[in-house]
Amino acid sequence: MNFKITVAYDGTRYNGWQRQSNTSNTIAEKFETLLSKLFGEAVEINSSGRTDAGVHARGQVCNFKVSDNTIAAFCENEQMPLNGSITDEQLRHIQMQINHYLPCDIAVTGLTKADERFHARLLAKAKHYSYTIDRGEVPDIFLRKYTTRITEQINLSPIRKAIPSLIGEHDFASFCTKSGKKKSTIRRIDKIDITETKGLVRFDIYGNGFLYNMIRIIMGTLIEIGAGKRSVNDIPRILAAKKRAEAGFLAPPQGLCLEQVEY
Repeated sequence: MNFKITVAYDGTRYNGWQRQSNTSNTIAEKFETLLSKLFGEAVEINSSGRTDAGVHARGQVCNFKVSDNTIAAFCENEQMPLNGSITDEQLRHIQMQINHYLPCDIAVTGLTKADERFHARLLAKAKHYSYTIDRGEVPDIFLRKYTTRITEQINLSPIRKAIPSLIGEHDFASFCTKSGKKKSTIRRIDKIDITETKGLVRFDIYGNGFLYNMIRIIMGTLIEIGAGKRSVNDIPRILAAKKRAEAGFLAPPQGLCLEQVEY
């Protein structure tokens, strides 16, 4: 049985989503360890994509598979025996059980039975990320884990003028930290919206997919444009160069959040 889950997490104290050989402090490992214990068989989880250390999510989407016999035994043990297909009540109970054992900074906000061919990463069509900057005169200390503090003067006008050059399908090789030799660096950005409230500036970025560190490098570049360190017309040149060194700095992770994945 294939399950699709929507996950929210505060990434502050984790080494990112992806399981790593040198640490157990990843969100994927937390899930796989818990699910394997809960169901009594080895469970592998697939996410729509990896998030870096310190990056958050409100709408990460994942899937995992558990054998039919194991699910039947689990439901029987929970005194909710299967009678044909799994019910909404049983799905809610599984979600509650998972949340009961997860750390307090991770939660499953939705759980459904998925088609057996559903794969959270391979079938993702679009993603929505947000990046929030705190540029207020006084920092909002209660948002310090979820915003990037910028103390220098940032002018949003040149940033707004630069953004159209990022929209559409481009080779974003200059805006990624690394990529495999066979991996395409062509991606499509559909739109970038900017909203400002009481010293907080939020960028909402929509696209069909994002490379490793792509949004953080885009944000670093836009911040440098807003600070007058780069020209508003720099983006086309950076894209054409296809060299990481041509783009801006890698913006800190805490301002970044995966908001939604579309299928």
